[in-house]
Amino acid sequence: SGVYDLILYGTKQTVAVFMNDAYFFKTQTPINTLNILVEKHPNEAKVYAVYGDYLIRKKQDELALKQYEKALSLDSTKYLIWEQVILIYNSVYDYQSVQTYCRKALGFFPQHSALYYFSALSANELRLYDVSIQDCEIGMNFTYKPAQQIDFLLLSGKSYASLEKYEDAILQYEQVSYIKANFPEALAEQAYCMAMNNSDLALAEQYIKSALELEADNQRYYYIYATVLQKQNNFSVAKFWI
Repeated sequence: SGVYDLILYGTKQTVAVFMNDAYFFKTQTPINTLNILVEKHPNEAKVYAVYGDYLIRKKQDELALKQYEKALSLDSTKYLIWEQVILIYNSVYDYQSVQTYCRKALGFFPQHSALYYFSALSANELRLYDVSIQDCEIGMNFTYKPAQQIDFLLLSGKSYASLEKYEDAILQYEQVSYIKANFPEALAEQAYCMAMNNSDLALAEQYIKSALELEADNQRYYYIYATVLQKQNNFSVAKFWI
């Protein structure tokens, strides 16, 4: 039932601009209908966007990406298409493409916090830590959702830590605790930064123990606990946690 499948998926208007012939569409598969729409309307961005959506539903992300990119080449004003492209590239760890598309999209949508987050995330993965930190700072200004604020702060803390700016990283993790107390990742990473900075190791041990109580199966936390113990010269116990 190609026509009804497509109409339910939000393409009623797109189908209508091609042919108002219900019988015709009843005899077509969705993919055939889309191919015909592309053939008849090669300069209609909406057609390629709908094609991409259909392929996403069929878990054919690589093919969907081509349709979305074609749509953007015809109309760059649709935010959701940019987001789909970025999500696809992020899912295959193509962080350079994520960074490229985020920068382009921000030129059209400078107040979308998600674009700053994915730009910061990709920059961090590309070891562009200063860029990541800056994007986190800007992105924080465009969201009031606690979960998103925490994501920005955790990522910013990670970038600061990668630059060995541990005091700045600690400040990010402390802000997470103000938003949500006993957030395990913030506790653990703050403990790690405190250990690397040789600051208040007893408190660092308390934080990492709390994190382990909350997420006992997190291997990263075991490594951090061992690091804290090593900094306390407690090597015999540290070996147990490595």
